[in-house]
Amino acid sequence: MTQMEFAEKADLSLNYVGEIERGEKMVSLETIVRLSTALGLKGAELMAKAGL
Repeated sequence: MTQMEFAEKADLSLNYVGEIERGEKMVSLETIVRLSTALGLKGAELMAKAGL
């Protein structure tokens, strides 16, 4: 999926998603839930895949 599609699925702005990808932004728990839901994962699965 494109970054734009992902941002829309996560209900986040395209700019914000780009800042997260570049490591420029720290994300809240709510944002982790939005990102994981957009990817079809649970929050814990997303964090595990990220090595956190």
